[in-house]
Amino acid sequence: MTSEEKRFPYPEELETPPGAEGWEEMYPYYFVPHTEVDKDDFFFLDVVHIPEPIPPFDAFSPESWLRHISQYNSRVFMLPPAFGLRGFFYRGYLYWSPKEITDPKEIEKRVPLFLKRAGYYFDHWNEIYEKWIKKVEGLLERTRAITIKDLPEMEDESVVMEAKGLDTGFHLQTSYRNLLNLNDELWQYHFEMLNLGYASYVLFVDFCTKAFPGIELPTVTKMVSGVDFLMYRPVEELKRLAKLAVEWGLADIVKKDCSPEEMIEELEKSEKGRTFSKEIEKSKAWFYYRTGKGGHAYHYTRAWIEDLSLPFRNLRDFILKIEKGVSIERPKEKLIEERDNITEEYLNLLRTEEDKKMFRLLLDRVRTAYIYVEDHMWYCENVFQTLFYERIRKIGKILVDQDFLDDPEDIFYINRFELEMVVWDVSYTWATGGRKSFGQIKWRNTVKKRQKIMEALRQAPPPPPFFYKAPEKITEPLTIMLWGVTTEKVEEALKATEVKPEELKELKGIAASPGIGEGRARVILRPAELDQVQMDEILVCPATEPTWASAFGRIKAVVTNQGGIMSHGAIACREYGIASVSNTTIGTEVIKTGDLIKVDGDAGIVTILERY
Repeated sequence: MTSEEKRFPYPEELETPPGAEGWEEMYPYYFVPHTEVDKDDFFFLDVVHIPEPIPPFDAFSPESWLRHISQYNSRVFMLPPAFGLRGFFYRGYLYWSPKEITDPKEIEKRVPLFLKRAGYYFDHWNEIYEKWIKKVEGLLERTRAITIKDLPEMEDESVVMEAKGLDTGFHLQTSYRNLLNLNDELWQYHFEMLNLGYASYVLFVDFCTKAFPGIELPTVTKMVSGVDFLMYRPVEELKRLAKLAVEWGLADIVKKDCSPEEMIEELEKSEKGRTFSKEIEKSKAWFYYRTGKGGHAYHYTRAWIEDLSLPFRNLRDFILKIEKGVSIERPKEKLIEERDNITEEYLNLLRTEEDKKMFRLLLDRVRTAYIYVEDHMWYCENVFQTLFYERIRKIGKILVDQDFLDDPEDIFYINRFELEMVVWDVSYTWATGGRKSFGQIKWRNTVKKRQKIMEALRQAPPPPPFFYKAPEKITEPLTIMLWGVTTEKVEEALKATEVKPEELKELKGIAASPGIGEGRARVILRPAELDQVQMDEILVCPATEPTWASAFGRIKAVVTNQGGIMSHGAIACREYGIASVSNTTIGTEVIKTGDLIKVDGDAGIVTILERY
């Protein structure tokens, strides 16, 4: 096979799903594929973060991801083997393109720069992380301070009497711009230390594979386990409430299949119930936990604080387990004991003090960075995104009040650049005394058209995993550790296979989390289907998110199409003691709901024992 032949499809070679024609206009011109500039690069599909087509407005966050990941790689920390990542949306799905550095002289030039800059962060990690938390908490306060005011029939007389000189329309415009700036600033902080966290893991894995030939990745991951993350605190709060409900004799009330309001009303009828209600209020500080119907880039992912039915279902699951005598505790002590034993065992295998010193240094770095890799999500992807979308929805309500849209949720079918025009138009129309604007016709029609396009994209099968030129080698650490896109996976995809999915009995993936899980499969293709997962089933999906840990009380194991050893889903599975095999590529095609399967998280193998 010639190098010219070693390529994947070009986007224009694929047919557009019926009804989705014109999907490209929903996204910025620079974030859709252009073969004339993209054909020499390799692009892979990201279902870890974008499991289904993304609405136009929500696309802003993934755009920021790519920009800030790239600048930290190529301009700030000067990562030796890789430049930044490019990306585009194809039919609403996100594709990334890692750019490896192949010139030895360029790598050599970047090495000392990376060691100096990254070394400074590693040597001062805890101090820098404390500053990071203060920066992000300050950003959260600035976001809370943004108020979206309705456009009034008449301005308050204080505008005149206090000579303010600024009207509510101006306030609306600046509030929208400020929200966009805060969102972009937030994602820059998000990636400030993240790439280094993954790089530390890559360096530790590289050392171990060279020092201990034949060592398995699951063994390496066990040396970095047993950590308390902020991201797990919301689930721990539910466990605390579940224990109290059982202890105080309130389990029957809390288990009722009723609305949160009805449950609270029932609790308020007794002294213990009222005390329990106060405990719920205390826990609400941790309810900025976005789960349910989508990834953290989607507006329709709702936080627990916005919809209490989400946490209360999990609360009922924990109560049922307690009543059955099943432990709901995370096996932290077991993980720590195993971690320490394995670490000591491999440390003693090293022959020189120099090797032992390097082992300890790299392990200490990865354990320290490991906390940030998970905890940054609490601030960035849960608290901030909840506050951000809450305010965008208020702008949507104003657009409805001013007769530009029919529903506040329609705002998400308008991309961020277009929305700035709409906000200006709304302010202008309001300023003229409410005279009609063509925008009141244009944007209603645009939304209706795009709703049909989005529905067609959602109903169509996902696009292929790779586009354009096949790379000789994958070296970018995020690509390997987070998505599991490796040189081997690319080579596998290049080989044509005649085996039909229904004929396969075994799948090989990454041993993401140790343990064995056997049970009936529940295949979900979209986050909105997560509620379908029943007790003691095995979750099979394109990818998992860290907030799905709230459903771990119901499942025995996890199988994913995509995800590396450091994907958030893999980390969550390890910390909760849930067996997991990730990166099977076609797990959701081969396995059907109801199939009896066995998940070997130690070997990275999924076996279909019985077809449903």
